[in-house]
Amino acid sequence: MSHPRLPTADSAATNASHPFNKATADVILRTSDNVDFRVRRSILAEASCVFEDMLCIPQPQPGSPGADELRDGLPIIRLAEDSTTLDKLLRLCYPTDDPEFSALDQLRPVLAAAAKFMMQEATTLLRKRLVRLGQAQPMRAFAIACALDLEEEAEALAPLAHSVCGSAGTTEDLDAISAGVYYRVAHYV
Repeated sequence: MSHPRLPTADSAATNASHPFNKATADVILRTSDNVDFRVRRSILAEASCVFEDMLCIPQPQPGSPGADELRDGLPIIRLAEDSTTLDKLLRLCYPTDDPEFSALDQLRPVLAAAAKFMMQEATTLLRKRLVRLGQAQPMRAFAIACALDLEEEAEALAPLAHSVCGSAGTTEDLDAISAGVYYRVAHYV
């Protein structure tokens, strides 16, 4: 049975900005919006046990069925995350300034990706920022904590979420939580 061969390069892909465009990279992470992040396996492996496991799996020989997609001789790993999310997530792992998060909408996808890839340090940092940003939008932050199964953060945000329960803002804030969770917050004591 023959397997379809992935192309060796994607002319539609663009390169990420510094520091994720260096020639010293040994793998490419391609985002859902076709941006290539040239990164180092060693940094990914230190930051994420998921990437560590993924990168240590023996790969098929180039040209054989199931071989990696390549660009400039580097294997490409396709990710579901978009370039904005991945850029912020990788900046938490690389020796560079951490990204700023001024809104929960910026933080949520990065926190979800950090949890997905089991990036312990990034997840811990982002969980603290969720609670800090949640002071301004407690119901939305509470809903995010519930949606991502962050029990400690949900518990910390519950009193604030309760205080604004009747004026929750948009229904989008509540889409991520069940009626039971909303009931518990509305009747929080």
